[in-house]
Order: sequence, then C-alpha cells, then structure tokens
Amino acid sequence: MDCGDSKLAGLEEKYCLRILTCVLAEGPIYKSVLYTKISKTISVPMKRVDYLVEINLLKETVSERPPRSKLIELTPKGRQVAEKLAVIEKILEG
Repeated sequence: MDCGDSKLAGLEEKYCLRILTCVLAEGPIYKSVLYTKISKTISVPMKRVDYLVEINLLKETVSERPPRSKLIELTPKGRQVAEKLAVIEKILEG
C-alpha cells in the first residue's frame, strides 16, 4: 500500500467522515437537508458528496416528486465504511 496515494487520503477531507455517518444515521436524505446538518455553508459539503459519489460510497438519485430534489444514500460499500466509522466513534466516546 502506497501511503501517499490512497483512497483514504480523500476521506481525510473536511466533512467526508461526518457525511457518511450522518447518512448512516438518517438513512436516505435529501442533499439540502444533509448540507444543513453538516455545515453552515453548502459549497464544501457539496464537493465532498460529489467525491463520495465518485468513489462509490454514496449514491445520488433524483426524487420523482417535485421539486425533483436529489436524494443521497449509502451504497453497499459506503454502508460498510460508515458502519466501521460508527464503531470507531463509539470507541472514541467510551
């Protein structure tokens, strides 16, 4: 494993871990709701969600009902990662 060139490096970016654990806790969530739970601004979380979709940890779908909002949910791989993060979070709290 090359420590400098790792998928983990992307997860170190601000909000990535929090986004994954938030979607795990909330279930499928609209992008706009997720952004307000994570940050006071949307630009940084928006980039992180796009990155997590790109590496197949999140899936984005467009709602069938107006206003056609985007729904974010974990992929199977994303669920595995988020569940492990939740375990780590419990260890750190205990």
